[in-house]
Amino acid sequence: MTESGFPLNPPSRPDPERWVDEHGECLYRFALMRVRKPSATLS
Repeated sequence: MTESGFPLNPPSRPDPERWVDEHGECLYRFALMRVRKPSATLS
């Protein structure tokens, strides 16, 4: 760690495909809640 409290080697960038696999269902439910029309959430 540096004096400012930040790590010397920041974590790598997240993998988008892995992120979607891990969080896609929650994102879909959020979109469905907002539009209340299932067909609109799939685009």
